[in-house]
Amino acid sequence: MQNEEKSYLHLEKYVQCLEDPTNKLTVDQVINGTNTFIPHNIFFENNKANTGYTYWGKISIKNPHYHKAKSILNAAALGTNYVDVYYRDQDGNLIHKKNGEYVPYAEKDIKRSRTNRVNIEIPPQTQSEVYFKIRNIDNRIPHFQVSIESLSSFNNEIEARNLIQGIIIGEVSIMVLYNIFLYFFSKDKAYLFYALYIASTIFYFIYHYGFALESFARNLPQTNAYIYVFNGLATVFYFQFIRKFMDLSELVPLWDKILLWVIRVRTAIIFIELGILATTFNFALVASISTITLLFIVLFSSALLIVLLKTRSSIALYLIFGTVALKIMALVATYLLYYWEIRNAIGFIQLGIVLEILLFSLGLGYRFTLND
Repeated sequence: MQNEEKSYLHLEKYVQCLEDPTNKLTVDQVINGTNTFIPHNIFFENNKANTGYTYWGKISIKNPHYHKAKSILNAAALGTNYVDVYYRDQDGNLIHKKNGEYVPYAEKDIKRSRTNRVNIEIPPQTQSEVYFKIRNIDNRIPHFQVSIESLSSFNNEIEARNLIQGIIIGEVSIMVLYNIFLYFFSKDKAYLFYALYIASTIFYFIYHYGFALESFARNLPQTNAYIYVFNGLATVFYFQFIRKFMDLSELVPLWDKILLWVIRVRTAIIFIELGILATTFNFALVASISTITLLFIVLFSSALLIVLLKTRSSIALYLIFGTVALKIMALVATYLLYYWEIRNAIGFIQLGIVLEILLFSLGLGYRFTLND
């Protein structure tokens, strides 16, 4: 750690790994025992991580300075259920820090955000061994994702998150209340389903940024997995909005019937996913079902938009442009996240939602003018 203000990413090549099939090894047994650690690249080249095992890692961090080096260590991938970090302080005492998606709020070292970061302090002019173990209970495959970043970098990230998400959630909340008011005023269900659709888009970002873990789910962090499932309601309300907005039963009756069945199936899938979580808490399976369903919905909605375009309806253009804007931003976010590893790339999806909301709102206004 030559520069405390610098971030060091992808440190897995410096990590030594140990597999614990019993999930019973203690930190004393790991540090003082005869267990053999294997370099990360060799270990995972020859072994596939088991969803039910605990994995230990260790990394050597050198502090060349004459003062304690304070930094933030991330040991595992986002969503890892339990992360425990151990290192010795200047007096040789073993320090234990916890984090992880399902660690209760009071036990977390860093309580803000959903990541697995903890504060570490390396004594001056020493080379310290930092040990960490990761474990999942929701059937996701555990894997190490080790990095070190400065305190200022982390604080700036959280401040930016809170500011941007505060603005977006505030805007969305205003739009929800406004459209609910319009529904009670006009009795037009298009406004009601539009308000519900806007509100349901918030679920994923509450899940992704861990806002529930910082507020109402502090003592029951597994709630976050259920919030992920309720994100599926956005599809249900989106298609209901299209049915009412376009009056599909009159415009294209066959597609209205198809859409009703898609809505019923998606609703049933949500209940199935909730049932899986309640009985087995297999989040990996739920996430797979949700992803496959989402891919189908993207393809189906694209076909639906083509049908609406062929009707030559002027108000359909608002739906088409709004949905396309969201899809383009989602593609940009996916590319930046997985190929450039830009952590805040998910914000492009929110930008797409804002553009979609704007265009849908203009469409509702134009529709009101036509019907007036």
